[in-house]
Amino acid sequence: MALGKCCYKIRLSQEAEDAVKRSRELVDNIIKEKKVVYGVTTGFGKFARTVISEDKLEELQLNVIRSHAAGVGSPLSAEKTRMLLALRVNVLAKGCSGISPDTLHQYIDAFNGK
Repeated sequence: MALGKCCYKIRLSQEAEDAVKRSRELVDNIIKEKKVVYGVTTGFGKFARTVISEDKLEELQLNVIRSHAAGVGSPLSAEKTRMLLALRVNVLAKGCSGISPDTLHQYIDAFNGK
């Protein structure tokens, strides 16, 4: 429970930084080369065969966030929110998601109270 009580700060190791950068470069190359990859350059579910134009990819990702933010109930306590942020950073730092380093650092800054 101490993780949620501002007792710790998160910092990425160089290994994690490198893994996140490599993963993001892969996503950037997929987009640049106009490859068709589920959820990156296509829609989801029944829209999996719908290729999304490059100028709409940012909107696609924003819509994914919006779709997952609906109907989630009462806001969590600050302690629980920090714990969930820490868990999410841990998963994203493995370098398997394609998240941009800047976005991951925004998660870390939120956890660290910056």
